Amino acid sequence: MLVILPPSETKRTGGEGPPLALDSLMLPSLTPVRRRLVESLRTLCSATSEAGRADALAALGLRPTMAAALDLNAALTSSPTTPALDRYTGVAFDALDAATLPPAARRRLAVGSALWGVVGADDPVPAYRLSGGARVPAEAAGDSSTGTGRARAGAADDAGTVTVRSVWGRELTDALTGWRDERRARGDNGAVVDLRSGAYHALGPVPGAVTLRVESRYPDGSRKVVSHFNKHYKGLVARELALREEELPDDPEGTATAEALADVLRGTPRFRDAGFDAEVSGPASVTLTVPAG
Repeated sequence: MLVILPPSETKRTGGEGPPLALDSLMLPSLTPVRRRLVESLRTLCSATSEAGRADALAALGLRPTMAAALDLNAALTSSPTTPALDRYTGVAFDALDAATLPPAARRRLAVGSALWGVVGADDPVPAYRLSGGARVPAEAAGDSSTGTGRARAGAADDAGTVTVRSVWGRELTDALTGWRDERRARGDNGAVVDLRSGAYHALGPVPGAVTLRVESRYPDGSRKVVSHFNKHYKGLVARELALREEELPDDPEGTATAEALADVLRGTPRFRDAGFDAEVSGPASVTLTVPAG
């Protein structure tokens, strides 16, 4: 079973691991895309002129006060690394409390990323800044005519950049589907619970993966999608799934997996005591409701 966490924009800097080795990351078939993204991001962020740095900030959707992120990206291949689950910070990872998870629990977890696609919990990665809605130099998309890239979802703009989503194309979806199919062929559990949302989910949706929506429940019965604390609740869910002795059932359509996930969320004592509830809201979708307030 694989639980894919949403990434965070904030990350710890530094680390004690050796520099980035792309072939050490989960889903090695993604290495060519990752390499193009890394090199294009380094080039973009290595600009020394004021105008070049301003262009880089604009492409990445960053404010001038966040210029230090350019230096992080420029040093991607020389910076120290640390396990992905320990690199990311923010509300989801506070709730996950990765430092207290045993190795077996960590092996069930992965993190979505605009730069890496999806990385395993213990994959060594450097600090960086790249969001799912960013743009990068068009060279990152590769050359579809030579088979070095299949991303052609969007044309380059006047600045010569393309969306990160267009760079990934179908690469991430195919890699995750391949991971699942290989596990099933070996008789292992290939269930995927995809906690990514928005731009990060769009980078590589997985057919049959179970998704989770979080809503606030008001006393009058009305509901509203949780925004600010969405990742907090997903971090709690990821922790529960990682620590459970039993994995969720692997159903190619995701229906049985979704039903089992809803049962787990309803039956977990600390969730139940906090007033959480869950329901299957689609063929491979679960909605978690939490008391408003």
